[in-house]
Amino acid sequence: MERDFERRKTERETASTSSPGKSTSSSPAKTSSSSTPKVPFDAAKAPSPERCLAYFLVSARKATSVHDFLKYLPDAKQQSLKKQQDRYDPADVPRSKEFFLKSNPDMDKESLEFLTNPPFVNSLNYHKHLAGRVTKITSVEVDGDHAKIRVDVTSDVVVNGIAYTRGAATIGMVGEGSLWRFDTYSEDIMVSR
Repeated sequence: MERDFERRKTERETASTSSPGKSTSSSPAKTSSSSTPKVPFDAAKAPSPERCLAYFLVSARKATSVHDFLKYLPDAKQQSLKKQQDRYDPADVPRSKEFFLKSNPDMDKESLEFLTNPPFVNSLNYHKHLAGRVTKITSVEVDGDHAKIRVDVTSDVVVNGIAYTRGAATIGMVGEGSLWRFDTYSEDIMVSR
């Protein structure tokens, strides 16, 4: 019961941070759990966390649509992303661009596009970029239906004219049904040459 409470709390936090500035009358966590019942995690049927991460990385690198890797995201994130996409209206883009440019006349084109892109496009770009940076799995730590996978990543940090091309990150995986799913990404602040 306590684990279920923590899961719902995390889902609410994830859903509320994924669409800032917009509020809905119903709780995203309640809506997602009522539309898609969560299947209990079966670790015996699931491939290892590192194998599931490899499936996600390959799918995301080759993806031409968010649907190519969506099944490797947790149910709550899938539902949240689908709802954001459903609410997206291309007719609002000119008005949104005008608003953002009035708020910040120096905004660059890339930032403006990001703020007005469809959610599926931004998710595809983000996950494709992230997957392309992972070079090696260095360790795996499993705790129940959560796993932390340490990975080496490429870096494009330049400090005082010196390029630092390597870094590390922690990828959080969560077990749902018979899969480990890509949940979180946290990059270390330390980089190396």
